[in-house]
Amino acid sequence: MRATAEAIEIGERAGVPVEIAHHKATFRPYYGRIKQAIRLSEDAQARGQDVTFDVYPYTAGSASLTQIIPDWAHEGGREALLRRLTDPSDGPRVRADVAAQNREWDRTFVTWVGSEQNKEIEGLSIAQIAERRKVDPIDALFAVLLEERAFAQMVHFCMSDDDVRHVITHPLSMIGSDGSSLATYGPLSEGKPHPRNYGTFPRVLQHYVREQKAMALEEGVRKMTGAPAKKMRLASKGIIREGMDADLVVFDPKTIAERGTYADPHQYATGIHHVMVNGELTVRAGDHTGARAGKVLRRR
Repeated sequence: MRATAEAIEIGERAGVPVEIAHHKATFRPYYGRIKQAIRLSEDAQARGQDVTFDVYPYTAGSASLTQIIPDWAHEGGREALLRRLTDPSDGPRVRADVAAQNREWDRTFVTWVGSEQNKEIEGLSIAQIAERRKVDPIDALFAVLLEERAFAQMVHFCMSDDDVRHVITHPLSMIGSDGSSLATYGPLSEGKPHPRNYGTFPRVLQHYVREQKAMALEEGVRKMTGAPAKKMRLASKGIIREGMDADLVVFDPKTIAERGTYADPHQYATGIHHVMVNGELTVRAGDHTGARAGKVLRRR
């Protein structure tokens, strides 16, 4: 709530638009409070302030495993953080701060590690790793961070379905993956990353439009195209009209669906037949044509 209010205040005082990135309420004690936060945006809009927010259609987030470690322990960089984990003075303090978060360790999963020796723990929860090593979850967390020199990624289930649905269907929201450009082959296929990297936009059309009927197809598409293009002032993007860039996706609304899962995320969606980028056919009948028609976008 305070963060949302602060962002809006800065926007109003500076006279600039505000975008709340991947708007959500994380962890059970805060479930339901997203509605109060959104009211702040609604009130600001009523005052004439441009406020919108984006969201991804999942109840799990993804971040570096170091995100669990309190902010103060990051001071001085990665090596300083690692020293603090084993320091006789700082170590217990870090442990106490982590314990105070009351995390659900069975809902926090290691998705990528850099070393070969720990590849077997990719896809396991911290609780499962702790059980295998016969230690408590915080010891398991510290051990993984130390062994990986703090280079490890996680997925953690921390949101409620009701909250995510409320944000996604709100008129002020837009869809964003908060993900990365990955591939089903090569170095970008490593680990078990969040399925949002492959499935965000198909999932909205599949789950919230077709299955739940939470919003119209046109509204779902607008939240992915015209609305973000307008927000970012990309004048030639976002809508189909003469003179606009020909960025087109031909999909079947009856079959479009994500295929990736948390256990097997590296899968492309189904139901997308053709993709045109800047007027050049880039995907034909589900296969990449080899075209590289993308370009740097400059706001006008």
